Amino acid sequence: MAKGTLQRLTLLGRLGTDPTVKELKGVLVAKLKVATTDRIKKKDAEDWQEETTWHLVTAFGQNAEFCRDYLKTGDTVYMEAKLRNAKWTDSQGAEKFSVDIIANMVQQAGKSPNSNNEPKSDDPLNEIE
Repeated sequence: MAKGTLQRLTLLGRLGTDPTVKELKGVLVAKLKVATTDRIKKKDAEDWQEETTWHLVTAFGQNAEFCRDYLKTGDTVYMEAKLRNAKWTDSQGAEKFSVDIIANMVQQAGKSPNSNNEPKSDDPLNEIE
């Protein structure tokens, strides 16, 4: 970290799907779809409205392993993350850019109604070492 700077993103939200976990070049990588909801009052509206934002988050290594073993659709997750800029050239030669959310820490903050907090034994990725 450069002196006098800080980049930290904190999310508390619900998983929209089970984490997708793969092994790439010997490292576990988990992709998570996390929903956060804000209450907003639009200029012309009398009532407060809920607005949901979906975040695509990537976790690596032990964080990915935790996601694979313990998280499922509907769970509430707390995570600290950072933003990473990515740049690439697509197959047509056009430059593309994205801002990725990379999780530094992932915790289960609440279970979905049908979660039992046990490792998922039917997941073939549990066999990866």
